Amino acid sequence: MPRDRSVLRAALFVLCPVALVAQVTMLPAFDAASVRASKRLVPGNKSVNPNGIVYSNVTLSDCLEAAWNVKRYQISGPEWLQSDTYDITAKVESEADKERMMLMLRTLLADRFKLTLHRETRERAVYALVVTKNGPKLHAADDDSNFDSAFVDGGIAFRKRSMSDLADYLSGVSVVDRPVLDKTGLQGRFDFTLRLFEDRPGMTGFDKKFAMKDAEHIFTDLQEQLGLKLESSKAPVEILVIEHAEKVPTEN
Repeated sequence: MPRDRSVLRAALFVLCPVALVAQVTMLPAFDAASVRASKRLVPGNKSVNPNGIVYSNVTLSDCLEAAWNVKRYQISGPEWLQSDTYDITAKVESEADKERMMLMLRTLLADRFKLTLHRETRERAVYALVVTKNGPKLHAADDDSNFDSAFVDGGIAFRKRSMSDLADYLSGVSVVDRPVLDKTGLQGRFDFTLRLFEDRPGMTGFDKKFAMKDAEHIFTDLQEQLGLKLESSKAPVEILVIEHAEKVPTEN
C-alpha cells in the first residue's frame, strides 16, 4: 500500500479538546506527490486545480494555513516553519474539489514531514477594528459580486470587500503584530483605498507587497483615510499547536 494511504494519527484532524483520546482516522490522499526543499529566491506561489496542487517555494506555515484554513497568527511552532521553503506537486487520478484537496494536503504533510498537531484555545492580545467617533469614510459597494484587491499608487484598492476581509488583511501587516478582529459593526461590502507607502519608480508588485506589509504609519493612516482605528484588547483565539515536524521531508 502506498505510503500516502497509510493510517495516520487522528491528531492531524483534531476538532475536539486535547484532553480527549485521539482516534485513528483514515484521511484522503493524493495518488502521486513530490515534496522537495526549495532554495529559489522567488516569491512563493500556491496553485490548486481539480487534478492536484502545485506549491512553489512555500513554507510549511503556508501549507498549514491552507490545509487547516487558519491564519498565520493561529500557528504555534518552531521558527523554521515560516522560513524554510519547499516545492510541492501532488496529483489525483479523479478530479476533486478544493475542500477535499486540502484534506489530502493534511495527509501529505503528516506523512512527509512526520507532522503531528492539535488545536487549543488561548487568550491572546488582539486588536479590535472599530469605527472612530467621526464615523467611517467608506463607500458602500453596489453588490457582492467580483470582489478584488489591486495595487494603486502608494497602496491598495479594495473593491467590494467586507470589514472582516480588511481585518484579515491587517492581521498580516508586520507592524500590527497581532490578530485583528472586526468589531466595527458595519455590514455589507465596501469600496475603499488604503495608501500606506511612498510609491517609487520601478517598484514591482513584489516590492509593493512588502511595502504594504511593513507600513509604519498604518494606525494613523486607518483613522485619517478610512475613519477606522485599532484598539488593544484580549480575546480567545483558536491555535494550531505543532507538536512535531521534521525539516527534511521523507523521500518522494
